[in-house]
Amino acid sequence: TSPTVLLVMDVSDSMDETDVLPNRLSAAESAAITFLDELPPDFRVGLVTFAGDARLAVVPTREREEVVDALGALTTSRGTVIGDGLDLALDAIEEIRRGSQDTPAAALLLSDGRDTGSSVPPDRAADRAHSLAVPVFTVVVGQVVEEGGGANFEALEAIALTSGGQAFTAETASELTARFENIGSELSVDLVVEPATTPLVIAAIGLTLLAGIMLVLTPR
Repeated sequence: TSPTVLLVMDVSDSMDETDVLPNRLSAAESAAITFLDELPPDFRVGLVTFAGDARLAVVPTREREEVVDALGALTTSRGTVIGDGLDLALDAIEEIRRGSQDTPAAALLLSDGRDTGSSVPPDRAADRAHSLAVPVFTVVVGQVVEEGGGANFEALEAIALTSGGQAFTAETASELTARFENIGSELSVDLVVEPATTPLVIAAIGLTLLAGIMLVLTPR
């Protein structure tokens, strides 16, 4: 079963800010392409974007060029429905699992803002991710603001912790790329060896070692 990863990208107007060069959106696009390069070729990758509403830009696919092309065509608009974006990503994962229930999956969610009134609140979407065993890795791009405007790191951290993922921040383009690269590297390992199959892998290794020892000890 091919693992599935959903990129969930904020395309709100604030992603045009230039505190992360050349701007937040362009830096996110470049980081996402680096992320794709870290994943094994048999992984399915989908893309969800969110601003005033959430859209499934790319249905999970092994054709990376589709994702790259969609990333290059992103445009911004008003609104930041983080909860709806994550919920739509989970819909896409559940659709894949209709054909194969044991498909391992994860999501990488990037945002620079605060939820502006999702139909599905972010905490409820996080609970759903937990129930589906889909860890959500969150990345806040740009400066983290404790109160008022700007990104709400605590909310994105709560999504990550509830779902079993991890939360990160990135205030520069290079830092953002490094975050995405590390997450991609981690998922390329974690989603291949599923917890349910780990004992079988260990048993197989043990049998191989035992066979080698017996071969050495057997008189000729």
